[in-house]
Amino acid sequence: MTDLLERLHALLSGHDEVRVAIVFGSRARGTARPDSDLDLAVVAPGVDLVALGAELGAALGVELDVIGLGDPPIPLLDQIVQEGIVVHEAHPGAGALWRSHTLATLETDRPWYDRMSNAWLARVAKEGLGRG
Repeated sequence: MTDLLERLHALLSGHDEVRVAIVFGSRARGTARPDSDLDLAVVAPGVDLVALGAELGAALGVELDVIGLGDPPIPLLDQIVQEGIVVHEAHPGAGALWRSHTLATLETDRPWYDRMSNAWLARVAKEGLGRG
């Protein structure tokens, strides 16, 4: 874990209301530039995510984007599962529990999402976006 992620982990240890926190995007992939933001997905019901992002970003000295994992789009869930790094768990195993639940969701919902996306793209290719 990088120094930045270790500092984020330490900051989140004071936030019991955050059940799981996962870094994804360029910082998780190892492709971040010095000016890259930090993408953070959290399971934190009832938490003001804008305030949390502002607090953590100010403490870390980076722009920080926080998204809630309550009901994110399928492609984003897929990205987080593929590349995410769990940096905080309110209790041991919370990250693994989230991941297993999310993998089950992706197994059932991704085929539907793919069919609907492909149908919409085919329709746009055939008819365009405008309607008379």
